[in-house]
Amino acid sequence: MKKRKLLVAACCEKGYVKEKNQDKILIKIGEDNSGDLGFFLVADGIGGLKKGELASQIAVDFFKEWWDKHLIQLLKVYSSDVVGEELLRMFNIVNNYIISYSQKNNIRMGTTLTTLFLYKDDFLITHIGDSRVYLLNNGKLHKMTKDHTLLHNNTLRELNINEGKINQRRNVLTQCIGVYRNIEPYQKKCKLTSSGMLLVCSDGLYKMLSEKEIEYIFSKNIDDIEIIMSKLKAEVLLKGAKDNLSAIIISF
Repeated sequence: MKKRKLLVAACCEKGYVKEKNQDKILIKIGEDNSGDLGFFLVADGIGGLKKGELASQIAVDFFKEWWDKHLIQLLKVYSSDVVGEELLRMFNIVNNYIISYSQKNNIRMGTTLTTLFLYKDDFLITHIGDSRVYLLNNGKLHKMTKDHTLLHNNTLRELNINEGKINQRRNVLTQCIGVYRNIEPYQKKCKLTSSGMLLVCSDGLYKMLSEKEIEYIFSKNIDDIEIIMSKLKAEVLLKGAKDNLSAIIISF
């Protein structure tokens, strides 16, 4: 059986408008007898709250420690269900820590949190907020996550709010890390095909480029993820880069 090899390209940019980069990313790659395994994270600190950049950094720090100290033992009893439960547990640990820190320091902060774990033929998404994971398969881009926003949940229309106000509040998060004790992360378990690409990104990418534009850049540069990343970044900057931009491309 051929060992799986992961190739990665990434960016994490402030953009032109925001004063700070509140996005954080984490990339961890290891290897065992089956080939490469990886863990990828995008956290987009919430700009409407104080210290969004701290909330996203805390998330990164917790998961970096998790990978460095606990992954080896976890792989000894590996199944996608075991890892799935462990990631949900970590999401709750990070959430509770940020809430407690916020209360102790009399501040409010929060972050989106989207993680992707790849091992053997499995990939596992655990996610809260409006960052996204996409899969590129046979030249087509497929969204793999659900946005935790008022618009996506149809909450605004259910409340009979007029269209003007819907447009004003469409991107308000219904779930994130660091604000509410009770969270319900979205989780999706899938099987990897023989080859393909995955994209983990903050809204600073997909709100500047349509999914068709992203798909086009991938399909026209399918053999070089560094060129794909360079072109995605260039197009966002060309359009004004109104938000922080974070993206991780994984070729498998």
